[in-house]
Amino acid sequence: VPEEKNPFLGYRAIRICLDRPEVFKVQLRAMLRASAFGQVRILLPMISSLEELRSAKAILEEARAELREENLPFGDVQTGIMVE
Repeated sequence: VPEEKNPFLGYRAIRICLDRPEVFKVQLRAMLRASAFGQVRILLPMISSLEELRSAKAILEEARAELREENLPFGDVQTGIMVE
């Protein structure tokens, strides 16, 4: 990870997740699967634009669709955001 003037606003949180969607989707699938056994809430970290939110939600929907196709159980998961 390159050095940044202000790392708090840089390459971290949701930007890393969106830069590596294959890893992010695996994590989301695991959280969705866990929701079959108890209450789970997902907080999308440090959202700074509507585009980041839309992209993250699209990956979450892909994960849900994959689990449905595989007939794997998951519950309703509330999703929130941390605004940067």
